[in-house]
Amino acid sequence: MDLYSSVESTIGERMNYRQFGRTKLQISEVSLGGAYLMGPHPAQAEDNARQVVKSALALGINYIDTAPLYGMSERLLGQALEGIADQFHLATKVGLEPEDFDYSADSVLWSMDRSLKRLQIPKLTLAQIHEVNVANWDRIMSPDGALSGLRQAQQKGVCDFIGITARAIPLLAELAETGEFDTVLVYHDYHPACLTATKTVICYQATNGHCGGNRTGRRLIH
Repeated sequence: MDLYSSVESTIGERMNYRQFGRTKLQISEVSLGGAYLMGPHPAQAEDNARQVVKSALALGINYIDTAPLYGMSERLLGQALEGIADQFHLATKVGLEPEDFDYSADSVLWSMDRSLKRLQIPKLTLAQIHEVNVANWDRIMSPDGALSGLRQAQQKGVCDFIGITARAIPLLAELAETGEFDTVLVYHDYHPACLTATKTVICYQATNGHCGGNRTGRRLIH
């Protein structure tokens, strides 16, 4: 066993798990983010993605977060997860891509169907609205808006849970308070150098069982 494999094995044995929001799922304290999975060398992207996913599994990571906005991320993960997808809880997002995405229920369902095909899986653990400040309250909460689309996706068996993401602290808190969402991901505003989210979002989540995320450190804090 080489040194790298030995480190993987040791860390994997030490991985801690926490309940993820109000989903009741036990998720690794360190998760895999797909935003930069492509890497600087496109010709090596597929091999690199497979190695990253393989290493994540060896380390005890069981949660992967991606999005259509992240370039080839969903497609690369779909290839890399062949034969081992059931070892992970997979989350993706709707919104921001394509640029004219309108956050209607129909657009949400179309986006999720596209993501499932790219990821080569029959069902998502979590579907999230990407950057709720771009979507805005009305386009999320209207009768034919993004929330309606996510609920329809759940009813059709496309995803188990739904969530919201952004840095828009006031809006995240307002949406969380509706009780409609299972998870909340906030990035850059909840880490040792910045605790902005603790004033409203994290406070609400701690009381109501949601999840706060820190994308700066590429991790989720539940």
